[in-house]
Formats: sequence, C-alpha cells, structure tokens
Amino acid sequence: MAAGFEVLIASTDVESRRALREILVREGLDPICLSSVAESRKLLAERAIPLVFCEGGLTDGSFRDLLSAEEVSKSHTKVVVASQADTWDEYLKSLRFGAFDILHKPFHTSDVEWILFKAMHQIA
Repeated sequence: MAAGFEVLIASTDVESRRALREILVREGLDPICLSSVAESRKLLAERAIPLVFCEGGLTDGSFRDLLSAEEVSKSHTKVVVASQADTWDEYLKSLRFGAFDILHKPFHTSDVEWILFKAMHQIA
C-alpha cells in the first residue's frame, strides 16, 4: 500500500488496537481508530477508506453490521475481521459474510503485512 493511505481500525480492545496501529504506522499507513459501527459508517460515508480492520464485536454491533453497511459495499472497502478464534469455521463464516480476510489475535507483523500485500493488489 502506498504511504499515507488511511486505514480504519474498528476495535474496542485497547491493547489490540495499539498493537495493530503500531504495525500500520511502521508500514507507512495512517490508521484511524474508532470503536463503534456508527462511527465507522459515518467515517466511511465521508471519506474513501480502502481498508478496515474490524474486531468481531464493537460497542454497538459486530463486524457483520459493518460488512452489510451501504458505505462499505459502495466503496468496495476491504474489511478484515480481527478474531480471537483460530478455527477454519470462524474463518469461513467471516468470508461468507463478505470479509476480505481474518486476522487472528494476538497480531503478528507478518500476518498484517501479508494482508496489506493482498489488499494492495486488489485496491490498486
């Protein structure tokens, strides 16, 4: 991804949000941290954000609510679901709901870099 790209982190987990933010900053990206579906939808309606990392559950809903939002489908925003669960069932369920990928917690830099690489090729 090109330097300066804005990336949304929708998460209520302060530690996970901090860890992911640090990785994204090191990659030259501009992370924006929010904690609710409503805040995320508002931001996505106002600005073209190509990539979102979304925790499974937010203060007012879940990743499914964000994936079904008109703002996401219109802009072709890629949504990566962050999850504690490390199962194929969880992965496939997320993909069926329209997620671009799933990222398991705790985050590993190489996993985030791989997702960024794949997203860059689809967004460009």
